[in-house]
Amino acid sequence: MANLSPSTKVSKKQGVVDLFDALPDDLIAHIISFLPFKEAVRSSCLGRRWRYRWLELRRIDLDESHFTQSEMRQLLELDGLQPFDYGLRLSGRRHFLDFVSRFVARYAEPQVESFRLAFSNPKEHADKVRAWVGAMVALKVENLELDLTDPDEEEPFEGNYGYLDLPEEVYGELAGRWLRTMTLTGCDVQPERLGALHALRVLSLSRIAIARDGVEKLTASCPLLEELYLDHLTDTEEITITSASRRLRVLDINECDPIPYGVRLIQVPALELFRYMGFTGNFVVDTVNTLEEAELYFIWDDSDDASELLRDLLEDLNMVTSLTVCSFLLQVVPFADNPWQLSSSKNKVKHLTLDGVTLLKDEIQGIGLLMRSYPQLTSLSIILSDTKLRPSGNGQPSDEEADVEGSWEEQSGVPIPCLVDHLQYVTIENFTGHQSQLKFMKFILKSAKALLAVHIYVDPTPTTGTLECCLEEARKMLGYEKASEVVMITIS
Repeated sequence: MANLSPSTKVSKKQGVVDLFDALPDDLIAHIISFLPFKEAVRSSCLGRRWRYRWLELRRIDLDESHFTQSEMRQLLELDGLQPFDYGLRLSGRRHFLDFVSRFVARYAEPQVESFRLAFSNPKEHADKVRAWVGAMVALKVENLELDLTDPDEEEPFEGNYGYLDLPEEVYGELAGRWLRTMTLTGCDVQPERLGALHALRVLSLSRIAIARDGVEKLTASCPLLEELYLDHLTDTEEITITSASRRLRVLDINECDPIPYGVRLIQVPALELFRYMGFTGNFVVDTVNTLEEAELYFIWDDSDDASELLRDLLEDLNMVTSLTVCSFLLQVVPFADNPWQLSSSKNKVKHLTLDGVTLLKDEIQGIGLLMRSYPQLTSLSIILSDTKLRPSGNGQPSDEEADVEGSWEEQSGVPIPCLVDHLQYVTIENFTGHQSQLKFMKFILKSAKALLAVHIYVDPTPTTGTLECCLEEARKMLGYEKASEVVMITIS
C-alpha cells in the first residue's frame, strides 16, 4: 500500500472530526452521558459542538491523580529521582486547582446527581475546597464523595484526625433535603450534626477519628440511615447501634483501631447484614431478630480469651441463615468449652462459607464444630487459600502434612446432623489438588446422604504444579464412595 501524503492524512483526520461534529445534539448528549467524567472531558477534542458538552454532565468526578500522573511519579521514585517526582506532583496540583476552580465557576446545570472529589491533604487550599463542595451542595447533589487522603501514604491511620473540616453547607437545609449517599475519607466530621441530613440513606466513613460515643450519636441523629460503612476509624473505643437506628439494614466495620469496649448491637429492628473485619473483642448482639447474614474476618489476636469471645459471638448470632467465617475463627473457637458443638440449639444457619481456609488439621475441629452446630445447613462454600492467618498473627504457607484423613474420621465419630438429611450443595473455589482438599471431599461424599451437587472450581494459576495437574487431581473425586445416589460433580 502506498504511503499517504501528509495532506491526505490531515484530510482523513478532518473527515472523522467532521463526522463526529455532524451528529445530532441529542445523540452527542446521550453518548457523553455514558462516558466516565475524565473521558467526557477528553471528548471536547472531537469537534466544535462537543467542546463544552461535558459541562452538562450531572455525575462529576474530580480526581487529583489524573493530573499528577501517579504512575509516572512512581517510576521516578523507583529510579531515585524524587526531586522530579515532587516537581511533577506540585505542577499537577496547580493544574488541578485551576481546572476545578474554572469548572465550578462555569458549571450551570440546575442539579447534580453525584459529586466526587479526590484531593490529597488540601489544608493549604481549604477555603477553595469548601467553596467547591458548598457549590455542589447548593446544586442539590444527591451523592457526595470526598477523599482527602494522600494515596502515597502507606500507613492506613495516617491523617485520621482530619485534613479538612466539612463546609457548613454539608450540614445545611439543602443537603438535608437532597443528599442520599455520602462517603467521607480523611475529613473532620461532627457526628451529632449529621442529624440534619434527613434524606441520607447510605453513609461511609473512612480514615476518620470518631470519639467513643460518636457512632452512637451519629446513628441516633440519622434514624433513616439504611447502610453504614466504617473503615479504618481511630479513637472509636466503642461501636454501639441501638433501636434508634430503626431503618439500618447493613453495618460494615472494616479494620478499625482496636475497639476495647466492643461492638454492641442492641435491639436494632431492621438489621439484615453485619460484616466485621478487624481485631477480636467484645461483641454483644441482643434482640436483633431480623439479622439474616453475618461475615466475620479477624486480623490477629494474641489474647488468651479470643476463643471465648468468638464463641460467644457465634452463640449470639443464632438467628442468621447465612454465615461467612475466616480460618482464624476455625482455629481458635474449639478451644472454648465444648470442642464439638455450640451450646445454642436455635441456630438457623443454612448457608455456610469458609473463606481463606486450607482444610489442614488445625481447621478441621472448627469446621466440624460449625457443621455439627448447624443441623439445617443446606449449602457449604469453601474459598481456599495457600496461606492463612494463624493464632500467632502470622500468615504462613500451608505446608502442614498432618494426618488429615484421620482427623476427619475422628469428626465422623460424633454425629453431624446436617450430613444426614440437609446438606445438598458443596462448592470449592481455588482447588489445587492438595491432599487435604481431596480428603475433605472424600469425607463429604462418603457422609452426606442428601447431597445433590458438588462444584469444583480449579485454581487457574496454581502456585505449585500446572492447571492440568490440578484438574487430574480433581477428577479423582469422581471415583470416591458416595452416600448420595444422585449427587452430580462438576469440575471447571
